[in-house]
Amino acid sequence: MKKLLSILLCVAMLMAVVGCKGNGKTSEDSSNGTGIVPSNGKTISVAALDKGIGTDWLKDLGKRYRAKYGTTISVKSSSTLNESVTQQLTSGEKTSDIYFTFCAPLEWVTWASTGAIVSLNDVVPEEKFRTPITYELGNYNNNKWYLPSFYAPTGIVYNVDYLNELGYNEFPTTFDELLTLCDRVRESNLTSLYTGQKVAPMVWAGNTGDMVYMFRSLWSQLDPEGYKAYWGQTDANGATNEANKALLVNESTETVLARMIDLFKPTSGSNGTYSANSAYGSTGFSNIEAQQSFLEGNALFTVSGAWFETEMKEEIQDYDETKFSFAAFPKIDETKAASAAINLPGEHFFISANGEHNDVEEAKNFLRYVLSEEGLAITHNAVGIPLCYKYDESNLNLNDWGKAVKAVNDAAIGSVNGSGSKLYLSGVLTLNLNNYFPNMALAISNNNADYTDPTSMLNALYQYQIAAWDESVGKVQ
Repeated sequence: MKKLLSILLCVAMLMAVVGCKGNGKTSEDSSNGTGIVPSNGKTISVAALDKGIGTDWLKDLGKRYRAKYGTTISVKSSSTLNESVTQQLTSGEKTSDIYFTFCAPLEWVTWASTGAIVSLNDVVPEEKFRTPITYELGNYNNNKWYLPSFYAPTGIVYNVDYLNELGYNEFPTTFDELLTLCDRVRESNLTSLYTGQKVAPMVWAGNTGDMVYMFRSLWSQLDPEGYKAYWGQTDANGATNEANKALLVNESTETVLARMIDLFKPTSGSNGTYSANSAYGSTGFSNIEAQQSFLEGNALFTVSGAWFETEMKEEIQDYDETKFSFAAFPKIDETKAASAAINLPGEHFFISANGEHNDVEEAKNFLRYVLSEEGLAITHNAVGIPLCYKYDESNLNLNDWGKAVKAVNDAAIGSVNGSGSKLYLSGVLTLNLNNYFPNMALAISNNNADYTDPTSMLNALYQYQIAAWDESVGKVQ
């Protein structure tokens, strides 16, 4: 009997040794500094929004993660995920394990409050975040519920050849210089190689919020503390408070709107009256249509973001004669520091509490890898957009576009539309200006004071903001 027990003990010890060798590493040295231990054939599903930056970068990270740690990452791409994510998380059915998409503040606060998503406090340490505001986003009731992704600036995408033909070596850095450039474009004989149209100064997306980013960036440049105070305000009873109103209706915001009105001065063209500095049709364009028109050579510049090259990669191949680059929004006050409106909150990561593979820890492990030094550098190289975290950017292998985007981020103060205040999370502080700029462009032609007087516009915006104040604020109290 003793001999049999000795044999069994030896076999058990041998199996344990073989088991340790099966992964090639022991649990003590297998994490490569990430804290992730290789798994035994697990699977994690990721539902990812397939817009703008696409999902190829995420699929690549999934393949790398499987090669390193043995877990299969199944990325399910969808261009309509924004519209279906709430139904998925509230249906009671099994969901994807991880989501990468956009959701409004009040949506994810509701999911957090009802237990539909899990806390991510232990995924990324606070000191890893790029700025205090990138850490603050996604926080509610002392927990972090989502992790932001790309620190993507919006600005000016411009045609390099057109700019050079007009005698410029770089895009204007002040707003007065921008208006002068617009005049020179209109006075020139520039025509599009692809469409034969006379080149307009600017094409922009009237159906989406790209011009809103110009407004935010210029506001944060003139008054960075006032801009931050607007998003961070906490007075839940301030709907009729004059101090609260002054955070939105003030000298800085009025100055910004006045300069943007200058950009929309009307003129008469063959297609009727339209904004002088805009390509005809801009008021009805989507962002894709505006960017397409720019690539066709119909305008010297467009308002877009760091995602432009990835979002338009197929169209860029069709218009390979269009050389383009990226610049920050010109400054209103050249004595102030430049600023870049950062597209945050944009797409972000969160983990479902009812994931189909019921493995929250492994889902967290994949996010730890995505947001590791290695994962962040791979992603930045692939997409050409900086991320919301600190990592070594000195050895990146970026193309010309990625270098231009990085240069804007490095030189400008990032202005983010968001905070962790309950008032912001209620959805009240939306700065919903999307409809203002196309209406402004049309109304200027008709001398409609409601859209050509900055103070009237801001007062109307404030009234819109407080219309549903009590109901919205109450949802996060």
